[in-house]
Amino acid sequence: MRIVLALCSVFLFSCASTRDIKTKMNAVDQSAVLKSFKNVVEGVNDSYFELKENNYFDSYRLLFDSVKNTRHAGTYKSSVGNDTIALQFFNSKGLKLLGSKAVIKGKNITFFK
Repeated sequence: MRIVLALCSVFLFSCASTRDIKTKMNAVDQSAVLKSFKNVVEGVNDSYFELKENNYFDSYRLLFDSVKNTRHAGTYKSSVGNDTIALQFFNSKGLKLLGSKAVIKGKNITFFK
């Protein structure tokens, strides 16, 4: 009986985190884009990074110019008059890929850890 209860509790907790991520991603999808950056590489997937309303950001790659195949989103913080933003990803893979900070200068963005 204890094993059944333990398995049920593990299942419930794992579903809760998935539900939480889906709720956050829905909020990101519903936010309007404030600024967008694009990295084009010949023969490779194009990468996009968008700053959105409500301090959300979305980073993704497009497969065949239409299907998002790699996506990392989260929230960002910036100070007034500062071109550096701190990124907080919803998952750790995005942190490893891009880093925890970005510097925006005009139409260019640079990521670093």
